Amino acid sequence: MAIRAKDIAREIGVSEATVSLVINGKPGVSDKTRARVSGKIRELGFGYLLSGDGNNEYNAHRIGFVIYKDGGKLLGENSFFPLILDEIETTARELGFSVTIVYINRSRIEEDIKYINELNCSGCVIFATELHEKEVHFFKELAIPLVVLDNYFIDHNIASVKLNNQQGEHLAIKYLYKMGHRKIGYLGSGLEINSFEERQKAAMDALERFGLTGDKNYFFKVGYPNEEAQKGMAKILSMYSKEELPTAFVSDNDLVAVGAIRAIKDFGYQVPEDFSVVGYDDRPICTMVSPQITTIEIPRDLFGATAVRRLARIILYNEDPYTITSINGVLVERDSVKKLKQ
Repeated sequence: MAIRAKDIAREIGVSEATVSLVINGKPGVSDKTRARVSGKIRELGFGYLLSGDGNNEYNAHRIGFVIYKDGGKLLGENSFFPLILDEIETTARELGFSVTIVYINRSRIEEDIKYINELNCSGCVIFATELHEKEVHFFKELAIPLVVLDNYFIDHNIASVKLNNQQGEHLAIKYLYKMGHRKIGYLGSGLEINSFEERQKAAMDALERFGLTGDKNYFFKVGYPNEEAQKGMAKILSMYSKEELPTAFVSDNDLVAVGAIRAIKDFGYQVPEDFSVVGYDDRPICTMVSPQITTIEIPRDLFGATAVRRLARIILYNEDPYTITSINGVLVERDSVKKLKQ
């Protein structure tokens, strides 16, 4: 069972900050409140979280949060990782860990790996969206516990926390089907990213489950991020008439969806009246454009935090380091999908 400061705070009616102060043995809390909060933590079976409470192993460890970049198209100014960083740091702090953020670039990977060694981290969470199979061995040479986040590698025994892209695409296709769409396409970024490749295959599989044999002619590579996707979608719209195209598109992620919507509007069409569009990730931009984008939400409070907790269990209790944890998505219905008459 995982416990967070905000869960305890909600249950006993104090602020999250108060719970954090008690867990870390910091001043600023009355003796009465400290006793009540610490008592509740022990009652729940999490006394080991309390600073000075027996052998508090958690307080002895530093973990690295490694952000791996290979080209950086996904991890530049449009990156997803800042959206989960707060939860990673909060979770680590609640467990008594300190977090050091490390950027590693493929072009200087050997030098950067040496830097991680110098930090004496007890383990690392690797934000591995852009990490490829052939580079994994560099990290395994660190000889410390590792958890890969947002990726997995079938040929390597390494703990992973990834998105359940099959489930997410199923939700998207099921929703479009329910809304009356039978001609459904896919807008890809063209990037060789495991997660995106999974999503495209999962979309094809979902179409077949709903009796809509996936037509590969409806699967397009438009580019990344949103500016390139806009150009790519414009090219498609110039080559095909509206009748030749699907009535709805799912996409690699929200930025691809944003670019596609802009191109559709530039061509004088409307979303969702002429074309429906579904994104993936639920980035803040989804509510900053018109129409607001229907998308698959990644539960950000679970994604990074799960990786930190998995790493902690491996470090402290030598739990099986070779598991894959999949995080399900949630459909967020907004304005970019039209209901068709059957």
